[in-house]
Amino acid sequence: MLRISALLTLGLCLAASPAVAVEYRLEVASLYREAFAYYFDGRMVTEAGQPVMSRLERDLDAGRTERSVVLSDRPLRYGWEAVARSFEASKVIAEVKPLEHPRRWDQVVWDGKPGERSVWVIAPSGRHFEEVYHVAVKGAEAGAGLRYHVPDRVALRGRPQTVVGYPLSLLRFYEGRSDLWRRYLSKSLDLGSGIAVVVGIVDNPTFPDWAYIVVEQPPSPTTFKVVLGWQRREAPEAPSFDTRDP
Repeated sequence: MLRISALLTLGLCLAASPAVAVEYRLEVASLYREAFAYYFDGRMVTEAGQPVMSRLERDLDAGRTERSVVLSDRPLRYGWEAVARSFEASKVIAEVKPLEHPRRWDQVVWDGKPGERSVWVIAPSGRHFEEVYHVAVKGAEAGAGLRYHVPDRVALRGRPQTVVGYPLSLLRFYEGRSDLWRRYLSKSLDLGSGIAVVVGIVDNPTFPDWAYIVVEQPPSPTTFKVVLGWQRREAPEAPSFDTRDP
């Protein structure tokens, strides 16, 4: 009888204990648009079934991508408290590692709870190569590869997307308010693969776009990857995130 009571007590303690934290990794690279486009194999598919860019992923992992084509003035950083609140994300303690030989990725490692959301930000300090033109994302699906996604303005399509564009002024206006997630992002972002990218589009041609990387933390340890291709903004108006054929 005492043994049964002890087992029941142990079971209740385990049930009441918090979920075990899981280790996640996010690797991000920012390249010149031309360097990104070098890895397009054949004519691009821009609708459902985005192509896998395996060669780009392998070269970044192995350091075969030239260091000179990597933009170093847009480091990866965690979403500060106000950003986390507007994305309804949890603040996490993370270790950020800038790219180092042979790795061509900025890397962040953190422990988080499955089912929670985390957000990471690229806010360039330089004022050259202002526009996010290409995006590739690797999610948590089994056997997933680095897939190219067309960056669309939210208004162009009704269905949720892995990569979307919003005016940065709107994202900053709602910073610190959960209205941003409830009214906009939850309806436009597709987090089915555990990751999505929100491009903050800047109307002023002399200032760069921002990129917000949203991670929906899966049950098991996962490495996510994002590659951004940047170009100089060619027109004074905001970029047109339409279908592009390189």
